[in-house]
Amino acid sequence: MSLAIVICILVIGFSLLWWTCRGGGKSPPGPFGLPIVGYMPWLGSKMNLTLTKLWEQYGDVYSIRVGSRQLVVVNGQRAIRGALATNDHFAGRPDFFTFRLVSGFDDFSPAYS
Repeated sequence: MSLAIVICILVIGFSLLWWTCRGGGKSPPGPFGLPIVGYMPWLGSKMNLTLTKLWEQYGDVYSIRVGSRQLVVVNGQRAIRGALATNDHFAGRPDFFTFRLVSGFDDFSPAYS
């Protein structure tokens, strides 16, 4: 293999790794996903069971990457009440094109009212 191909593969690989990890440690802990698709391959058809296992492993607040979006998952009554009481921005939904296309629902947040 030529040196140029090896360098291109390394640059693309490091770029994808940087792109997926660029959160800078500001987000809650969570599993590491693949570049571009994130943790989607491991969610499976029974996503609730997968999220429950992640809850047991990471606690009440954790983050996962789904596609290009970093999602923060909040579990447990105390954590949910704290998140909603502290910041009403958590009442909204992520702006996924597929959500709008399939369900017809829009964001439900303070901007809605």
